[in-house]
Amino acid sequence: MKLIQQSFPLLLLLLFVSCNQFSNSKLAGNWQAVEVIQDNPLEVDLSQVNFEFHESGNYRYNGTLGYKEAGYYEIGDNKLLTIDTINEGSSQKFVEILKLTKDTLSLRMLENGNSRLLKLVKK
Repeated sequence: MKLIQQSFPLLLLLLFVSCNQFSNSKLAGNWQAVEVIQDNPLEVDLSQVNFEFHESGNYRYNGTLGYKEAGYYEIGDNKLLTIDTINEGSSQKFVEILKLTKDTLSLRMLENGNSRLLKLVKK
């Protein structure tokens, strides 16, 4: 009984951490942009903006004006790191994961010193 009492706080902590972590399996899938906000909603053709994430850690991104990225990603805490391997001179990009559910993904990023919010839904 004493072992159970001593282990209970640790079990609660593990349960809390595991429930709140973002993971490759939660992120895996095709995501379509539905809104971009920077101070106000931006007028952008969002039908072109989408991500495809694989549990293996690979991703693809399609943006406006035919821009494309592909490479690999990592998730740590509430941060998403992408490393583009197809565009010369690309660097690592960090964005903050604000929300990740089975059908909604919200990301906050810095673009030219301005905070930008990207909301996506799972296809």
